[in-house]
Amino acid sequence: MRTMLVIDDDPVWRLLYRLEFEDRFRIIEAADGQEGLARYEETSPDLVIVDFWMPRMGGATFVERLRRRCPAAPVIVCTAVPNEA
Repeated sequence: MRTMLVIDDDPVWRLLYRLEFEDRFRIIEAADGQEGLARYEETSPDLVIVDFWMPRMGGATFVERLRRRCPAAPVIVCTAVPNEA
C-alpha cells in the first residue's frame, strides 16, 4: 500500500485527511514541518500533504528543506486562510 505523510498542526485536519484517504494510503502524521522531516526520513512516503501555516516550521520551510534532500518528492501544499472581511 502506498504511504501518505500528512503534516498539519490542526488534529482535525489530520483526521479529515485520514478519513478521506485511509482506504488508499497508509497515513503517517506530523504536527509541524520539523516533525514532518523526521517522519519523511523514517518512511519515504509516496506523497506529502503539508499545511503552509504551522508553528516551529511552516510548510514553505519544510518544502525548501525537503527539496534539498529529495528534489522529486511529490508534495501538495494545502492551507486555509481566515477571512479578514
